[in-house]
Amino acid sequence: MRTTARCCGSNRLSESTPVNILRQRARKAFFVSPRELRRLRTLAERAQAADDYEVCGLLLSKGRRTLELLYLPNRASNPGQWLIHTLDIRPRRIMAEKSEREIVGTFHSHPAGDAIPGERDVASAWPGSLMLIYDVCGLEARLWRFGLPKRAHPPREVSLWPKLWLHDWDDSLSSAPRPVLTEPDWDELDF
Repeated sequence: MRTTARCCGSNRLSESTPVNILRQRARKAFFVSPRELRRLRTLAERAQAADDYEVCGLLLSKGRRTLELLYLPNRASNPGQWLIHTLDIRPRRIMAEKSEREIVGTFHSHPAGDAIPGERDVASAWPGSLMLIYDVCGLEARLWRFGLPKRAHPPREVSLWPKLWLHDWDDSLSSAPRPVLTEPDWDELDF
């Protein structure tokens, strides 16, 4: 049952109803497909098993708020670090433009830590970009936005949709079928 608020004689949903609050949050969320998140989990676990190495790559925007992961070689020589070389980015930028996508940030895994940007992550982030960090131990992916300029605005977490723990899709933990999720129609979103 919907609650309505009278405004100038019209029946209009109040701006502060739970339905409208959820709708506003969903419209600000970014979408990464469950398939992409499962692949990230698998590759990050393999890299962690190989002496705590990290996976990394670029975040591509496909549509209004849909993100894709483009894996690149980790050029860092030490475990627990990630480095993307500029020479690896240039051809991917051309490919992204040809496929009508835009590079909007980076992603990487944390083999032994929370999905929170560390000092090196903040230093390497592009101003105004997004950064997806995957916590291998906690099985959690979190998305961060870096402000303009970075020094004045610390990174802030932005919503990642669907907000599910990655082990929810693990076949060994559940006999329930995997959820089938597609990109939501952001203009027609209804709760």
